[in-house]
Amino acid sequence: MVDPYPPERPLFAISMVLSALFWIGLAFLFKLAPENELLVIGVDQLAVGAAILIILAYLVAHLRKARRVAYLRGEAVEIGTKQHPDLFSRLKSTCRRLGIEARPAAYLFQNPEITDCFSLRFQGASFLALNGEVIGALTDRQGAIDFVMGQELGRIDDRRAPWAAFLLPASVLPLIGAAYARAKIYSYDRYGIAACKTKVDAAFALAVGASGSRRWKSFNIPQFASQSNDNSAFWMSLDELISPTPWLSKRMAHLRAIATNSESFVPRRHPLAYPIAGLVPNIGTRAWVGLLRVLVLALWVAMIVHAGTAANDWLLRHEIIDRIATRFQPTPGRVTSSSAVSEVVETPKPEDAYTSLDADLKQLGELALARQVAQGDIPCEIGNPEAIKLRYRWTRYAFSCDEPVVYTMIEHGEFEPGRLAYIRQYDWKRKRILAGQSKP
Repeated sequence: MVDPYPPERPLFAISMVLSALFWIGLAFLFKLAPENELLVIGVDQLAVGAAILIILAYLVAHLRKARRVAYLRGEAVEIGTKQHPDLFSRLKSTCRRLGIEARPAAYLFQNPEITDCFSLRFQGASFLALNGEVIGALTDRQGAIDFVMGQELGRIDDRRAPWAAFLLPASVLPLIGAAYARAKIYSYDRYGIAACKTKVDAAFALAVGASGSRRWKSFNIPQFASQSNDNSAFWMSLDELISPTPWLSKRMAHLRAIATNSESFVPRRHPLAYPIAGLVPNIGTRAWVGLLRVLVLALWVAMIVHAGTAANDWLLRHEIIDRIATRFQPTPGRVTSSSAVSEVVETPKPEDAYTSLDADLKQLGELALARQVAQGDIPCEIGNPEAIKLRYRWTRYAFSCDEPVVYTMIEHGEFEPGRLAYIRQYDWKRKRILAGQSKP
């Protein structure tokens, strides 16, 4: 077992937490959907449509994997004791060095549409596909083939691979999704270099990807590894932060550090690149993958909208916002110093406080009367109370739906120490404070 790239573990933990929040939120979304008129509310309709398309995308991905397996079995050459025995022997040695007991079925293919080697799992079986162009280019450096095999064996041996579907919601998020994808590639590179007898062979395997199948033999490894040392400019940093694949020069520097038991130099990224990259989701380049990730993003938006709406309703229902706002709402008779260090507060005089309350009650009552004249009945509300300039916060007032009354609760000892709580009412038809509720 090869130790993964160190940042992979914390990135995996963060992705697990974010994905768990997504799936829990999605479950609540569909649980509450029938109560919220599922087919009427646009956000819910979007969520259902996205979920259905995600299932279809998963089926398409499964079919695509099945077709790849069929292609290998029907078109590629299966590597064994009678077909390319040198590659078969090298595969066995590579598995032994990596401690992998279950050797995958290996194939050599030639397809201009596929430029890299690949590996996959399908119905409990593992498959390793080696690109004939890549293997042919490394004929003069056979040890580099071990790196290519080790990389793909790392993908097969990846203990976190079964979590890929669960981690899909986190993989589309800005910064974290691309960072985790890059960390995985660094981990697979570690498998590759662990599979090599001679560590420098790993660098030559990457050289083929950097210089091509003809020019890699004259490749300067140290020069290429140091090529990204000064790449801390804004655009370079932004491109790396939003990309799910690390630069080849950085991968080369990483392999050299492993080979020499030293730390690779990692240039600092431009600080302004982070907030910009935080706005760019990790969509990917392949069409079907991009579609799937866009759908997951749509579900993220749907759940965030519902969570925000539910949280706002809960805060309003428990009057949390009003209580907090009341603490900072100046009241008549309160004197506040201009000093930024301290605040001197004087208790308002009862007569001033009651005068202000009565003025608010009368103002609201006049609006209720005007609404009754225009619409009839006894109005329970007067439109948008936030637009009305009152002495106190509008949330402390309420209208009766049965009587022409607007009222407010005077809390215990609010204006007069020791006085019990009571309701102060204003009859807006008779235009007076009700008997027994006037100032003492």
